Amino acid sequence: MTEATTNLTITVLSAVIAALVIALAVMSIKLYLMKKDARSIDECLDDILKGDTNALITLSGSDKDMRTLAVALNSHLAVIRRKQLTYNNGDAELKNAMTNVAHDLRTPLTAICGYLDLISTEKNADKIHSYADIAKERASALKALTDELFRYSVSLDKNRSILLQEVCLNSVISERVLDFYDELTEKGISPVIELPDKNVNTIADKRDVSRIFDNLISNAVKYGEKNLKIKLDEDGSVTISNSTSKLTHLDVERMFDRFYTVKNYNYSTGLGLSIARSLVEQYGGSISASLENGVFSITLNLAKTR
Repeated sequence: MTEATTNLTITVLSAVIAALVIALAVMSIKLYLMKKDARSIDECLDDILKGDTNALITLSGSDKDMRTLAVALNSHLAVIRRKQLTYNNGDAELKNAMTNVAHDLRTPLTAICGYLDLISTEKNADKIHSYADIAKERASALKALTDELFRYSVSLDKNRSILLQEVCLNSVISERVLDFYDELTEKGISPVIELPDKNVNTIADKRDVSRIFDNLISNAVKYGEKNLKIKLDEDGSVTISNSTSKLTHLDVERMFDRFYTVKNYNYSTGLGLSIARSLVEQYGGSISASLENGVFSITLNLAKTR
C-alpha cells in the first residue's frame, strides 16, 4: 500500500469517525430534549388531571414527534372533559329530577293519607263521602304519575317489542281526539281538525303513534285555552296549536326536557313531551315547539309511506 493510499484511508476513516461523533452528539442532544419534553408532558398531565383545569399541555422544545404527541394528548383531554361535563350535568339533572319526582309523588300520597285519617275519625256520612271522593281523585293522580314514569322507561328500552305496520295518521288523530272528548268539553275547547282527503300513512307501531298524540293532546288540554287546532298535511307533517297565557318562551325551550314541569302545575312528571320526542325520533322523525303571539305550537314530522 502506497503512502498516498494510506493517507487517503486515514482521511476517510477520520471523516467517518467525525461523522459518527457528530451523529451521536446530535442523537444525544435529541434524546435529551425528548426526555425533557417527556418529563414536561408528564408534569403537565399530572397537574391538569389533579387540578381539573382546562389547561393544555405545552412544550418548549421543537421536536416534531413530541409536539405531535402533545397535540394528540390535548385532543384526548378535550374529549375527556366533554364527557366529564356531560356526566356532571346529567348527574345534577338526575338528582334534581328525582327530587321533583319524589315531591310530585309525595304530594298526592300525603293528601290521600290525610283524608283517610279524616275518614277514620269522621262520623258525618256526607263528609266521609266527600273525603273519599277527594282521596280517590288524588289516588288517580298518583296512578297517572306512576304510569307516566313506567311509560317513559318503556319508551327508552331499545329491546322492547315493536310491531311495525302501516299506520294511518288521519285515523289515529281522529281516534285520539275522541278519547279526549270529555276533557276538551270540560275545558270548553272545541277542537278544529284539518285532515287531507287522502290518507297519510307511516310505518310504525300503532301503539307508539297513539302514545305520541295522546301526550301532545294532553299537553294542549293542560296548558291551552279554548281553541285547539290540529292540522295534518299530506307530507306527514302535523301541527298542534292553541292559544295560551300560561307558557313563557323559557317553558317552550325546555318543554321536551326530561322531568321539566311548568311552574304551579302539580301532578305532572314532566315526561309527556319527552316521551313523545323519544318515540318520534325512534322512527326517524322530528318534533319542535314554538310560541308566537300567545299561540303555542308543536310540529312533528313522521316519515310518510307512498
